[in-house]
Amino acid sequence: PVAPVLTGDTVQGGDDGAIVGRVTASDPDAAGSSNGRLTYSVDDARFEIVGGVLKLRDGIVLSAADAASVDLVITVTDGGGLSAQ
Repeated sequence: PVAPVLTGDTVQGGDDGAIVGRVTASDPDAAGSSNGRLTYSVDDARFEIVGGVLKLRDGIVLSAADAASVDLVITVTDGGGLSAQ
């Protein structure tokens, strides 16, 4: 797969379950095969990707006092087990 792209990178208000942005990726080698299914993961347990949207998990609240920024690694994996970050 091609490395994922995050559109949007700000947690609005840091509220419980707040949306950060949309995550997209593609896999040109797997078009039309079962390997075309892409799954996403993020390396920080405070976040999750649901339906292509990166968001804070329910029950998690962030504030600028906690951290002005958070570095995340988003990984996309295709149905054949190949991945990109």
